Amino acid sequence: MSPPIVADTAGLLRALARTPDGGASFPEYEAALTFASRVILPGPVLAGVDYFLRDNRTAMRKLVAEVFDAGTRYEYELCSHRFTSDRRLQHPACPSCRSGAVSTDENAQCA
Repeated sequence: MSPPIVADTAGLLRALARTPDGGASFPEYEAALTFASRVILPGPVLAGVDYFLRDNRTAMRKLVAEVFDAGTRYEYELCSHRFTSDRRLQHPACPSCRSGAVSTDENAQCA
């Protein structure tokens, strides 16, 4: 197992991409997801992937099922405030984001 990773939109889309014969288009990205001890998926990333997969609802439904299955290593994070100090990426309704506090607490949640 590799250390936990925080997924971003481009990396997740590459990990999900398939060749016409069904193989991984970007095997190194697929391997990163497969071997990570946890895959932390911030809400804005899931929204971005949803946009890019708007013409492939089957793939999106499969991803959402995996993300919200407690048996997988995915961890959905509604807010990305614990991952960034960039105010443009923070959630305006989150008290932690509004205050500028960026938590390094692994269990921190957006209020």
